[in-house]
Amino acid sequence: ALALFWKALQRQEEAFARSHREALQQLQRQEEAVNRSHCEAMARLQEAAAAMEQRQLQMLERQSRLEQEHRQTFQRMAAFFKPQPADGSESTADAHGACNRGAHA
Repeated sequence: ALALFWKALQRQEEAFARSHREALQQLQRQEEAVNRSHCEAMARLQEAAAAMEQRQLQMLERQSRLEQEHRQTFQRMAAFFKPQPADGSESTADAHGACNRGAHA
């Protein structure tokens, strides 16, 4: 009777060890899947961050060009609408107006 009891105990221990190994293997597979998923997500985040940085640089370059164009336009307008000189010579605006009226066509 003791031998039968011992044999049953050994079978239970083997079954428990097998179940334990299978559970550990399943946990390892799940951990590997989570790690793979995490690595893939991190790679996508890095790609998105790089794309956002590139877009931000493009926007800054465009803003710089627009500001430069604005300054140039403002300078041209300021030169065009400059008040008439005190010495009586024609201002740029007056000369342009004469041009539009056909004064020297």
